[in-house]
Amino acid sequence: MIDTIYPGRMTSTFKQIDRDYLVYEYSRPGVAIMNPKYFLTNNWDLNTAIGKICKNDFPFPVLQLQADSDPAQPQSIFADIASECPNVQLEWVTNASHFDNFDQPEQVADAINRFVQAQKENNMKKSLKHYCPPK
Repeated sequence: MIDTIYPGRMTSTFKQIDRDYLVYEYSRPGVAIMNPKYFLTNNWDLNTAIGKICKNDFPFPVLQLQADSDPAQPQSIFADIASECPNVQLEWVTNASHFDNFDQPEQVADAINRFVQAQKENNMKKSLKHYCPPK
């Protein structure tokens, strides 16, 4: 099953190490059983996806990594993300399809690291303003 789903939805070669990881992941108790349930429409919670995540009522920032060549999620559906989801930071993963973490692992890791570092810096600035207000 893995060999029929992943390679067709990637822009890069499906590496053996990634395949081995997926075999391991799906062999864990409950994972393989739950996966098909994800695709049942009665299990989709679009209100949460749009209402909570998009509007981001969370006390923490949200990073959306999106592949630029994913036919299942074309760039056009993200055209209004800046206005519709102002508290969500969108970053494009280039030359990647649906499984962008396999297509471009370095880009994905770099984007996450930049985001985390920016949050640390923002938190430090907020702390300084709070504990060391200007005189």
